Amino acid sequence: MPMNDDTNWLFIKVPDGLLSFVYDTKNLSSASYNIPFDVMLAFTNEEKAKELVKVHETYQVFRGQEDIGNVTIITAL
Repeated sequence: MPMNDDTNWLFIKVPDGLLSFVYDTKNLSSASYNIPFDVMLAFTNEEKAKELVKVHETYQVFRGQEDIGNVTIITAL
């Protein structure tokens, strides 16, 4: 379950390589792996993220070298 995962620092694959972010799971008690759930992302390099990350695009997510899934950006602040 996502609520048992201590890692909150991951990476998305962008054309220039990997971009790191931290995340906060919304409605954590109802989140489950293999079923889409909502998270808020905060990129560690916000300026680079504004250049490379596009709303309504899907990106691969990595924990170190391990591909752990995908994230679709649905809004930007």
